[in-house]
Amino acid sequence: EDIFAGKATSTLHGRAGAWLAHTAWARELAVPPFPTSEEPLYGYCCHLAECGAAPTKASAFMEAVAFAGGLLGLDKAFAAAASPRVKGITARMLRLKRPTKKRPPFQARTILNIEKVVASAEAAEEMSMTTEDRVFLGFLLFLVHARLRHKDAARICNEPKLGVDVDGWGFVDAEMLKHKAARSAKKARTPLPVAALALGVSGTPWAAKWLGLRRDLGLDAANDGALAREPLVGGGFGGGRLRTDHASAWIRHLLPRLGVEAGDAANFGSHSAKVTLLSW
Repeated sequence: EDIFAGKATSTLHGRAGAWLAHTAWARELAVPPFPTSEEPLYGYCCHLAECGAAPTKASAFMEAVAFAGGLLGLDKAFAAAASPRVKGITARMLRLKRPTKKRPPFQARTILNIEKVVASAEAAEEMSMTTEDRVFLGFLLFLVHARLRHKDAARICNEPKLGVDVDGWGFVDAEMLKHKAARSAKKARTPLPVAALALGVSGTPWAAKWLGLRRDLGLDAANDGALAREPLVGGGFGGGRLRTDHASAWIRHLLPRLGVEAGDAANFGSHSAKVTLLSW
């Protein structure tokens, strides 16, 4: 347990998944998956290339091999990972990978419409938005105005606080412990302050309305263990944290009601929020 204590759960899951796929292949051929050696590992990579596996699958497996060598002392792992032909076939597969397609930023008119829906129950009704939709869109505005990744912000475990003057100018802020940059044990226990402008592009007090809606639904990040929770089909929210892919699906579901063409809505995702203000 202590060996893996410093590693992210997602990293361990990915490494284990790569090894499980290799072990299943080895069992089909009656080849012992352990101890490792260059010959069967190269054979597995050739198998991946021949069966049309994802271009990154061989390289991901060799990363898992090197990981096991460094962390667990797996015999001959480094020698196998450094084999010229193993490195060659993984490079050949990677050349087949399509160029990475990044999510586009939201346009200004989309943000204006989102702020209108969050701030106004009448506007929300006109666009057929539920209270749960408004809470989610408020969270989306928090991502936009604080330039945050969805996964990092969803893990926030303290309810955001509003600090504004009499005219509404100010910030809505919170603290993150679990985030992409918290790789060391020290950083993982050091809160990272995050803040978003409380008045939006339209000058409406979206943050105050969002926090009010959260209170009305009984949401509290400190009690819930997450700032963004999974919605329930019948309304309300469940106990689980909102997954990134589910957030992207929710965004694409709502965008046509916010004036985005249905065909264009498919291009957007949760990462669109982080890059929006950076691109303007």
